[in-house]
Amino acid sequence: MSDIKKPVVLGLRRTWRNASTPVNGTEGTLAGVADPGDMLIDIENTALYQNTNTKASPTWSIKEPGIVQYAAVEISSADLLGLVAAPKTLVATPGAGKVLEFVSLLLAYNKGAITYTVVEGEPRNLAVRYTDADGDAVSSIQKVTDFLDQETDQVRLLTQVTVSGTESIVAVPNAPFVLTLTSTESLELEDGNGTIHAKIAYTVHSTGL
Repeated sequence: MSDIKKPVVLGLRRTWRNASTPVNGTEGTLAGVADPGDMLIDIENTALYQNTNTKASPTWSIKEPGIVQYAAVEISSADLLGLVAAPKTLVATPGAGKVLEFVSLLLAYNKGAITYTVVEGEPRNLAVRYTDADGDAVSSIQKVTDFLDQETDQVRLLTQVTVSGTESIVAVPNAPFVLTLTSTESLELEDGNGTIHAKIAYTVHSTGL
């Protein structure tokens, strides 16, 4: 019971937190404690469960689809100046048998004293991808021009990537979400010292595989 955190009471249900996947049965997680309908958040694997059996013998059933979660990430000027070679991790790998689904990404650019330099005619786009710069894009793109080269603070919202009715996104199990900067000549940004406050919304799904 040492991993169990005190519950948050939401209406007639309680929401518990646990540092691992819950165990079912009379000797399992919160046996004799959690009422039918109580919720449990596995904070290590970012999964939500509900007790669908009795108080004496809980059965922890995972809730699908995954609840929308949020992560705040600070992107430094050093991150931005090296983003082509080293994409910035936004959400870590969710664990075996799980896959991340992208919802949105808020980018709030805090303009520094020095403006970033973008080589004219060199297209550079920010996007969220699975794993690394070679991964499939899951978000819309944001051009660096008219964003990081501006003289004032800027706010942008990246949404889910648009696909046709006959296409789909290839989901990658147990892969992180990273912010990438693509460049046809693999050129990094230059000179600037502004930062980005990023907030990503996503869900975690169990694949059953």
